[in-house]
Amino acid sequence: MPSYLLTPRVKAARAYARKLVQAADRINYSQILSRPMQLGGLGDIPRHADCSSSVTIIYHAAGIRDPNGRGYDGYGYTGTLLAHGHHVTRERIQPLDLVFYGHASTKPGFPAGAPTHVGMVMDRKGAIFTFGSDPGPSFRRIDYRSDLHSIRRYIGDLARA
Repeated sequence: MPSYLLTPRVKAARAYARKLVQAADRINYSQILSRPMQLGGLGDIPRHADCSSSVTIIYHAAGIRDPNGRGYDGYGYTGTLLAHGHHVTRERIQPLDLVFYGHASTKPGFPAGAPTHVGMVMDRKGAIFTFGSDPGPSFRRIDYRSDLHSIRRYIGDLARA
């Protein structure tokens, strides 16, 4: 896989994701209390988050355009993330791509077949930042789940090193 030249904003987003993982014991998982999202800067730790709000908060803290396409109004979710960006293959992943998992069948608020979880690519080898209900913000491999739905890019292609 190619190496990339990381922009200052991409570096800031990755550093902030590491900070959230280090603060995992201070962040409560909630799909309800995480709305509106607690948007702040690189020094802020949200009290409540879920998978979609955590990746949105990372983008916001790093000064990157809202991947939900909502102008950071605080109310995006996995479905609004999926509706934006453009599809990329696993072979072309780069930092800050979003990885979607799951295939909804009867989950309220999700159309049939829609993904139910999202994580963020951290490196070209497939490490991702994810925040599910357990164990909280963490780093995993892209294949930690068998139900990969799609991968989308929101920041444009990074220059290759």
